[in-house]
Amino acid sequence: FENTPEALADVEIKIAGPKVQIRSIIYHPKALNLFTAYLQSQWASESIEFWIECRRFRKSSETQQLTGSQLQYLATKIIDKYIKSGSDKKINISANMQKLILERWEKKEIDETLFLQAETEVVILLDRDKFTAFKQTDAFKKFLSEQEGYGETPITPRIGETQSAKNKRLIRRGGSMLGSIRRGIHSIKDGPTPRSPPSRVTSAMSVHSDLGTECSSLRDLPQLE
Repeated sequence: FENTPEALADVEIKIAGPKVQIRSIIYHPKALNLFTAYLQSQWASESIEFWIECRRFRKSSETQQLTGSQLQYLATKIIDKYIKSGSDKKINISANMQKLILERWEKKEIDETLFLQAETEVVILLDRDKFTAFKQTDAFKKFLSEQEGYGETPITPRIGETQSAKNKRLIRRGGSMLGSIRRGIHSIKDGPTPRSPPSRVTSAMSVHSDLGTECSSLRDLPQLE
């Protein structure tokens, strides 16, 4: 998951449903397209477009072994479009942040970290000002309903399986534990819990119990690919 934020975002959306965080949406390709389209309809898409271009810049600088002049060229395109005063799509960042970016650019101190703090600022603003309204749209609700495992996929009970064991199995297969519990699809009497390899249960539970912890801070966003 650490190197594949798209896969992590997919699991998070299936588990969290309507309570999903903005981090999961911007790393999920289809959800990001929907969010961008919504922001465009609100004449407020410059922040997410900035984030998308900055992510592309980061990935290029990390994987393509670009020269200093190539990095300068890519950074200049972003700065001219989003950072400089009077830019066509000037983003809403603090004056200090703008100054720091421009100073590094002028000194040619350019690497994948050039826009990181600015990325965090714009995502925090999007989360505060636009994300809640986006989650109320029909497009977002339809997207959730189409996610395999969210709120719709039942799981067949096993003989003697407790509800707790069933929930763990739901997590392992990436389904929505929350949706299944809420609807009470099946009523299973508690019985002897089959012995299962501790390593599998521990591993599955640790991955999903840590989802909220890993993604709770928007300041961690730029650290993912």
